[in-house]
Amino acid sequence: MRHRKTARYTGSMDRWILAFIAAGLVGLGGLWMLFVIARTKQVAPGPDGKITLKHGLLFRAFGFLLFVGLLALLGVLAMIDARQEALPKMLLAVLAGAVALLGLIVLWDATQYSVTIDSTGLHPVSPWRGPRFISWSDVDRVSFSEMNMWFAVEPKSGPAFHVLAIVPGIQQFLASCEANLPAEKLLPAAV
Repeated sequence: MRHRKTARYTGSMDRWILAFIAAGLVGLGGLWMLFVIARTKQVAPGPDGKITLKHGLLFRAFGFLLFVGLLALLGVLAMIDARQEALPKMLLAVLAGAVALLGLIVLWDATQYSVTIDSTGLHPVSPWRGPRFISWSDVDRVSFSEMNMWFAVEPKSGPAFHVLAIVPGIQQFLASCEANLPAEKLLPAAV
């Protein structure tokens, strides 16, 4: 009898592993698509000549699906394996909380972030720090983090702000940096 219970539990774990592998592959595929779109999409300047970079619809949908879709996946897994012991249910509750928090953070950032570029400087709007202005002369350097996949604009005073490499129009951002900053401030940003 004990062997049968262990076999049922192992089958349950196999479903969990497959579900997380599938979710991981979907996530990686989504990030790859975002990166390709960001590299190729151009953002049309406004009537005043300013360019505003925001996360695209695909990234906002990705944040929404991360928030809602993975919670639904965890809920379905909980209903399928309703006879589990307390430990896997506790693990499921912790995973659901972590997924909800991560999804909410991505969704909040995807909908509230923007950076406007004009001839005077950069106007970043962060959901975490609010709007501010950095003139081109105040930029100390622009660097790229391969691990985080973002460009860090470091002003002479104040905290740096980041432009994700998957934001549509990233090539226009880099072109504006090249046009308004000396080359020695951009060398760390070479990709």
